[in-house]
Amino acid sequence: MPRLDISDIVVVWAFRPNHDENDPESTPPVDLCAECAGAWLDTAMVTHPPYDDGGYYCAECGAELTSDDDWNEEVR
Repeated sequence: MPRLDISDIVVVWAFRPNHDENDPESTPPVDLCAECAGAWLDTAMVTHPPYDDGGYYCAECGAELTSDDDWNEEVR
């Protein structure tokens, strides 16, 4: 569902412990499926490409993301 803001220290701690603040582009994004996103809905989110393009996976469960996992302001 969302792409979490990788600059958020809680996101970094939970998903990307090797995050390099000096080179943030080297850290992959953190995308979540609609089912796994529940606990993270109050976390800062950033825009993401349409997940129906393929090749995007949930950082928690590993499920391939689809258009059902797309997030936008109306969902919140």
